[in-house]
Amino acid sequence: MDVTLEEKPIHSIIDKENEVARELFPKVEKYLQLLADCYTLSGKVFEAAYPEVNPPLAKQVCTKLLLRLNNELRAIMMLAEVGYDVQANALAASVYECAFTIGTIFDNRNLAREWLDHDNPKVSFRNAYDLAKLALTNYGAHTDWTDAFYRVYRQLCWGKHLNPISEQQGGVEKTGDVIDYIPGPRADELTERGICYCSVYTVLFSIIGLEMFVRKHVKPEYQTSLLLEFKSLGERQQELYKIGLARWGTPDPFPGKW
Repeated sequence: MDVTLEEKPIHSIIDKENEVARELFPKVEKYLQLLADCYTLSGKVFEAAYPEVNPPLAKQVCTKLLLRLNNELRAIMMLAEVGYDVQANALAASVYECAFTIGTIFDNRNLAREWLDHDNPKVSFRNAYDLAKLALTNYGAHTDWTDAFYRVYRQLCWGKHLNPISEQQGGVEKTGDVIDYIPGPRADELTERGICYCSVYTVLFSIIGLEMFVRKHVKPEYQTSLLLEFKSLGERQQELYKIGLARWGTPDPFPGKW
């Protein structure tokens, strides 16, 4: 017997997202809380930095970037909560760019002016690799981390650029020879893994950007308490990173291809 499209059940996407959120929450609660606490901390940075009369140009530019980072954090939380891990990871790539652009400009007026005057629609202010290297230099960290962070960035971009590696995962159900494609969010282990990956690196990159902003653009009397909060958040981030690594970590599946 043929079935018309009108006779097939229609599911509300809102109902589906609510259902996924309920199923997913116990699995990813700690990651969502990590993101939420990072977002709250970024709000404290704004409170400590402003208002200010005629702030330096570098502070103004870094604040614009911090606003973007702040909003990306909130959007990632919303996507992760309802099971859109691929989309959350794509936004996490923007967090990398925000954080390391803040770290690159730091308190340099000339770089701030260059950022404001940038008028090339085909390329960014700096490429993603150089942003990390310059920011890590200003941060006082070893630039050997550049390769590792840039590799993470490229993986975060898989979903944004529809790399077949990521597009072939999820959204498909097979029963024997029958294939069905399922649109919408998911609450499976693949999604949980994606949220874990997205969360720990979003928070890591955010901490670097926020801390560098605080070092140069927040009054000294506010810095100590904020830096202690960054340290505490970073310790939690590392704990969750290690849990994810123990559960899903694998040898490099693409040796020699990076």
